[in-house]
Amino acid sequence: MLAALVFSLMERRIRQRSESLHTPARGKPIKPTGREALQNMQYTTVIKVDALHRHLNIPSIFRKPFRTIMAACGFEDSIYTEVSARRSG
Repeated sequence: MLAALVFSLMERRIRQRSESLHTPARGKPIKPTGREALQNMQYTTVIKVDALHRHLNIPSIFRKPFRTIMAACGFEDSIYTEVSARRSG
């Protein structure tokens, strides 16, 4: 149930975004779907650099859609690339 709510919220935010989502498959769809958004993110790879840092590898054709999706959802790349230090205790 929670996954469906998150999916719906993501889809709504992408549709409300003033900058349209440009996808390699459909160009600039009038009403991009949550499924399209996830398809554009499926080739993203997170590579562990060290204990606190990760590298985000996105194929060039998917970089702009990925950034548009992340911005529409209110996130930055840092949610994938930076690991917060764990508190001990």
